[in-house]
Amino acid sequence: MKKNILVTGASGGLGSAIVRELLAVGDSVYGLDLGEAPLAGEGYVHVKCDITDNGSVKRALELVSETTDHLDAIVNAAGIMFFGALTEHDPERMDAILRVNVGGMNRVDTLFFPLLERAKGRIINISSEYGRFCALPFNGLYTASKYAVEAYSDSLRRELGYLGMKVVTIRPGSFATAMTSSTGPTFDRLVETSEHFSGIYGRLKPLMVNATKNAGDPARLAALVGKAVRAKRPRRAYRIKNDLRVGLLSALPAGAIDLVFRILA
Repeated sequence: MKKNILVTGASGGLGSAIVRELLAVGDSVYGLDLGEAPLAGEGYVHVKCDITDNGSVKRALELVSETTDHLDAIVNAAGIMFFGALTEHDPERMDAILRVNVGGMNRVDTLFFPLLERAKGRIINISSEYGRFCALPFNGLYTASKYAVEAYSDSLRRELGYLGMKVVTIRPGSFATAMTSSTGPTFDRLVETSEHFSGIYGRLKPLMVNATKNAGDPARLAALVGKAVRAKRPRRAYRIKNDLRVGLLSALPAGAIDLVFRILA
């Protein structure tokens, strides 16, 4: 059955794969992104939108409302990532990441909610494996935002459950996008610029780069999103391509995890 679906981050690697997956089964897709449309064709409407800005999202709502009176699902795929020491970054960086990864998600859900409620639709939030795994050194800004996404999704699921609506969290591991391909150059920059951790970045770089070499095909994640959109009884959360090593590490006591990272560095 054809559905009307809103996808944020539609121009990104994961977002564009999700858009293609949903169009392939005949859905009408509304893509929000500051970037250019990932594709052109029947069934797709691209809306330039800054999800961190109320006015921009309200204008997007007006445009979407011109062609549909309801949404069957909102897929929150927009997100940004950052590697770097928590004490060696511009503090505005944390604000920017939280505004996109968490605040933008809530802003879209809230302003588009009347369209979603009319169809008793569902919300699908793209989190990360690091939303549940232990926090890695130099990945704290991104991980903090994904921990927040997990808490937000849990609370939203329980609230909308009273209205007979579903919220699904998806926790992907590494997939082949611009984020993963930039890991090596990012660590090279950190080695050159860090005041306190240059040597440690150099020793950790091979581990981080190797973790991205087996990045998955975004189409796999998109297929899972399609499943979550249509499942009569979707799971509360889905995991896909999570790193077994980090999962096992996360099961250790905090002190043991600290020791492992000291040894690795």
